[in-house]
This record gives sequence, structure tokens and C-alpha cells, in this order.
Amino acid sequence: MSNRKTFHTRTLKAIIFDLDGTIAETEDAHRAAFNRAFAAAGLGWHWDPATWSGLLEIAGGRNRLHAWLADNRPELLQGPEATHLLDTLHGAKDRLYREILEAGEIPLRPGIRALIEEARAEGLKIAIATTSRRAIAQRVIECCLGEGALAWFDAFLGHEDATYRKPHPDIYRRASARLRLRPRDCLALEDSAIGVASAVAAGVPVVATVNAYSGDRPFEGALAVLSDLGAEAAPFRRMAGPAEPAQTPARAGLALLSAWHEAAVAPGREGSADRRRRAADGAGRLSDNLLATSFRP
Repeated sequence: MSNRKTFHTRTLKAIIFDLDGTIAETEDAHRAAFNRAFAAAGLGWHWDPATWSGLLEIAGGRNRLHAWLADNRPELLQGPEATHLLDTLHGAKDRLYREILEAGEIPLRPGIRALIEEARAEGLKIAIATTSRRAIAQRVIECCLGEGALAWFDAFLGHEDATYRKPHPDIYRRASARLRLRPRDCLALEDSAIGVASAVAAGVPVVATVNAYSGDRPFEGALAVLSDLGAEAAPFRRMAGPAEPAQTPARAGLALLSAWHEAAVAPGREGSADRRRRAADGAGRLSDNLLATSFRP
């Protein structure tokens, strides 16, 4: 990682990225892989976008499958064959998802590569905190950012690295600890309500970039809610958060994110400790509600 600094980031020391739906447009690929697995097994099930949108409130593909079966085919979860069914279908889904990934059909989200390049040039640490299994998450990074991109990350946390899934704060607490930083020194990028709740409950300021499945979710406690990080040809849209500067950039790059971070954590500035506590309390309530539909791995 380069230590060359292009401007002074007074409070921001690291960016922690979620993966699915944040770094890469993976959600449609996950849904397609599940539907192909159902078809290959001779099942007449099909998850449409509305169904998948609801299931994304639960962390982890196997947990989503379990939740859907509990609501729609509860009899299949009774008896000794339930675990075999879940393992077989989820294993087939993973293989089919890998085929989609290796075919180059999963693009990066707008502005991600540019932000990573800026962070590296500035000497910031970068990390991944995802509920996906580490091996497949690392392959997503290699396919979408290029071979050798894994070396850019100072910490890489997957499903195996946290005891509890999002919205529990466990993975963000562990990520900041791996980076040897306080949670408040980091900025999280997330695309889901459970991810935002996880970061806020851990004390990590967070910006949400919505996708087609998460745009109508509450993002309580997020510093800002954006359409994406934007690009020169397709500027980002601010859906909630701080007032835009007089000259709004096309891209939510490191300078803008750093300014929002500083406003959130610096004493005496907008987003002071009292405001952060209120946001964390709100995220905690959301986290409690969402945990009712999440499972321990």
C-alpha cells in the first residue's frame, strides 16, 4: 500500500467495505443461482425480486433458504432430512453462483475502484467485512478488481471470522481490532439496513449506498444514504444525510467521505458524541428487531 498522501484526513484512518451489493452487484447473481439450483433439483420454486428483497433482511444464503422454507414449506424442515436438503440446495447454489462469477457477469458498483485507489494513495487502511464465506468473497474481489487485489486489503473478514452475523456488531468490532484502530477511526460502506445497524452498533460511522433491493429500507444512524458512489458520467444522488456542498461532485470520493466522517466524530462539530449515541440507540433498536430474523452461523 502506498503511503503517499494527497490531502490530510484528520479523523479517517480506514474504510471497511461490505461486499455483496456494496463493492459488487452480486445480489441478482445470488438470486439467479438459487433459482437455477431449485430448477436443477426439479423443484417448482422461483424467487422473484420482491421475494429476494425481503430475504435480504436476513444475513447469509443458507439462513435465507431456511427462513423461506419455514414460511412456505415448513414440513420440509421437519425430520432428519432437513439438514441434508438445506446443505444440498445451498451447495448447488454456491456452485452455480461461482459459475456466474467466473463468467465475468458480476460488475463493480460505480465509484468503488476509484475510492479504493484514492484510499491506497492516501495511505488509509482498507478492509472487507462480509457475511459471505471468506473463500468466495476473496474470489469476488479477484474477479471484479483483478488478480492481486487481495493484497490491497489490510484485513479481510468473512463468515468464518465472526461469531454472530450482521446486524450484530461483532464483525465490525473485529474488523477495527484487526486494523488496530478504534471503531470511530474507521468508515463503513454498506448497502443494507442490517449492515448499517451492525456498523453503528459497533461505533463505526457508516455511509449507505443503496441498490435495487435496499432503496426502501430504513438506514437509521447512517451518515448519508446515496444512490451509489457515482462516476463522472453518472453522478451519485444523495437520498439522505448532510447538506450537499455548494459544488456537488459527481463522485462521492475520499474528500467528501472524509469530511462527513470528521463532522460525525470531531468534538463540537455536527454529529457530536450525543448525536452518535442517539444514532447508536436507534440502530440498536433496529438491530434487536432484525436479530429476530437472523441466525447464528
